[in-house]
This record gives sequence, structure tokens and C-alpha cells, in this order.
Amino acid sequence: MAGISKLLQNPPMFYKSLESDDRIRRGILVLALATSSSIILSLIYYQVKTVYEIFLPSPISLDLNVLHTDFLIMSNLTAIFITSVVLIGVGRLAAKIVRGKDVSLKAFVSAIFHSFFLLFILNVVSAPLILAAPSEKVYVIGAELENVVFFNITLTGYTPSGEMVNITRDVLTVSRLDVERAATDGTRISSSLVDRKRFEEIIQGSASNITMTGVSGAETELDHVRVVTLAFDDYVARRTVLSDILVVSEGVDLPYLATLPGINTVRNIVWRVMLVLGLYWSLRALHLISRKVSIPVAILSYLILANFVPAPF
Repeated sequence: MAGISKLLQNPPMFYKSLESDDRIRRGILVLALATSSSIILSLIYYQVKTVYEIFLPSPISLDLNVLHTDFLIMSNLTAIFITSVVLIGVGRLAAKIVRGKDVSLKAFVSAIFHSFFLLFILNVVSAPLILAAPSEKVYVIGAELENVVFFNITLTGYTPSGEMVNITRDVLTVSRLDVERAATDGTRISSSLVDRKRFEEIIQGSASNITMTGVSGAETELDHVRVVTLAFDDYVARRTVLSDILVVSEGVDLPYLATLPGINTVRNIVWRVMLVLGLYWSLRALHLISRKVSIPVAILSYLILANFVPAPF
């Protein structure tokens, strides 16, 4: 990794040096470091600092596939791969259109890979900030769950015809479970970032509406049930789609930028800007493209990354 410090000290000279000495292996190592640090940071963010609960109708822990380690690893790998492809593709296309200096693809790819050293530095700086920030709870108040299995369940509810049902089963299967929360006047509660006091006000002034479709169990077959009361020991769902959440920071009177959502918002802007700067320097130093062209290409690349490429986390 010797010599990579020049990327921070004199970016144009560093990228220019890659024309004669592409150092592709070092570039791959840099990309691996950036990816690994992003994976570790996402695990800290979602599995240590954030807790998800769903109102059914009382808040219970929510197990989401998207928060599992394997999913977080794949999402980071996918995001960084797509980002690399976008930067390389846009850069090479721009150089070809404006007939920039001919540079080997290997050298340009190496330059883009080395740019991810900026993401690695950002991750290292972000880690202590995320660890020091107050934890947050995400309360799911609206969701659609498919192929749900309840264990030791007791519920009361009504069928569409108005018939009241009372069910107590060791195991009960539900094809689809819809959850939403509404205020006393019927207004649906939508997603928002709130403090603890506001969260308690919302919960006290609203109630969960739960409906079940395709209910089956021992001696139980119902097409549709509007749930009134619900209690169970545990449940598993094949698929969960969130629609409305309340994000509650455990911090008190902290500025937004000191909270986890604030830190992540800034981070997701900064990493895109850093990598686009890497593309800008690559075009300027390797393909000798003017500022008048390089700046619009950099802006276009940022817009593509911001709107079509998911964040590493």
C-alpha cells in the first residue's frame, strides 16, 4: 500500500502515475478494503445500533431477512460492484465521445479502484461516530406479512359477515397478514422520525388494525378475519414488506447530524461525492479531458449513483 498516501496529498499526480504503472493488484486490494469496511459498518449499524419492532398489536421483535448478515454482505457487494461499473462505464464512454487521450482499460480500472480508498477512509471515520451515536428503535406500524405461522396463538375477531370468532391453537397459518395503525379519527399514521415524547403521543392516540387472509389450522379454515385481540408466543413469516415506520432516536435534544439517521444521510452523500471526484481526477490526469467536460461528466455520474445505485448500507 506504499504510495497510496499520494492520493490524498496530490490527487492529479497520483492518478497520472497510474498511466505507466497501473498497480491493478493494489487497486483490487483497495476495493476489497473498502468493501470489507462497508460490510462491517453496516453490521454495526443494523445489528448493534438499531432495533426493529412491530406492533402485533403490542411491540415485539421483528426478524427481517434484509438485516441478516448474509443479506447485508450481498447488498454491500452488489452496491460497490454496480458503483464500479457505473464509474468505469461513464468515464470510458465520455473519454471516447470527446476523443480524450488513449489510455488502457487496465490503467483506468485501476484508477477507479484506487478511488475507493476514499470510501475506506470515510468508513474508518464514520465508525466511531456511529458507535458513539445514540441507538435507535424502528417501530413498524404498517406492514404486509406473507405465509405467517403463529405458535400458541389466541385471537378474537370478526369475519366479513359480522360473525365473531375465537381461536386458540398451538399452530396457526395465515397466508397474508396486513398491519396498519390509525388515529382515533381513522387517519392512517404514516412514517416519520420522532422523539420519544412524540412517539408516545402517537401510540396513545392510535390503534393497530390487523387483518388476516387465508387462516388455517386444526379445525379452522377462514378466508378473512379482522382481528380484535391477538396474543401469541412466537411467529415466523416467509416475507415481510414494510410500509410505515416510526424511527425513534434514544438521544435527547441532540442535533439531527449527531443521530444515526443524520450520520448515515451525510455519509451517503459524501461517499458518492468522493468517488465522483476520483472519476474526475481520472479523466483529467489519464485522458487529459478538460474541466468543461470532466465536471458535467462528474455531475452526471453523481446523479446516477444517487438515484439508481443503492447505498452500501
